[in-house]
Amino acid sequence: MKASYHCPKCNSSRIVVAEAKSYQQHSIGATNKWGMPSAMIDRYFCVDCGYTEEYARLDKKFLKWANELLAKQQRNPDDDFV
Repeated sequence: MKASYHCPKCNSSRIVVAEAKSYQQHSIGATNKWGMPSAMIDRYFCVDCGYTEEYARLDKKFLKWANELLAKQQRNPDDDFV
């Protein structure tokens, strides 16, 4: 939806974007509960069916947090259940 400006649900091209202007506007407040810094969240809406997608802006602060979390989540492949 972000790249194509077409709704994956109904294939409409009537997409509107609510771009975040600050960390407070259009941000997901509950994410701070898990230790994530506030992220700039842009929202894409289909005007015809209401389908919505959200995309975090991948700024330096967000990427630092994400990379630290990914490093903590690294698992040994032998630990997986069969």
